[in-house]
Amino acid sequence: MLTTMNKLTDGAAVLVLYNKEGKVYWEHRGENRKRNKGLWGFFGGGIEEGETPESAVTREAKEELQYTLNDPKIHYVHKMDGWDMYVFIESYDESQPIVLDPNESVGAEWLTLEKIQKLSNIPQDADALAVVWPDIQERVSISSR
Repeated sequence: MLTTMNKLTDGAAVLVLYNKEGKVYWEHRGENRKRNKGLWGFFGGGIEEGETPESAVTREAKEELQYTLNDPKIHYVHKMDGWDMYVFIESYDESQPIVLDPNESVGAEWLTLEKIQKLSNIPQDADALAVVWPDIQERVSISSR
């Protein structure tokens, strides 16, 4: 976890980590979080000044999950009022264990879209996930052939 607060840009970089069953690793945010306390959503966060979306999502994955991304590429840009959310999709590398930062999350689960839709989600995260969900399912289908 960062001990200093860097200036943020008008963007965020988030990670959609999915497994071979086509489930997404969905974060339950802690009550101590500055924004979206207690809600479910993507792992990720603000893009700091001087960062690219790729370097931001790489940093966030390392901070929040102790996970090293293989080849982060922007899959979708969710346009918001005054800022953009850069959505990255990556297949989970089972050789890497995930270690949640207890200062960020109270937990996380591998979930289907149907189960995610029943949770108290961050609205923009749920909206963006609905857009990229078909692509995740297509990737899982192709990789299982």
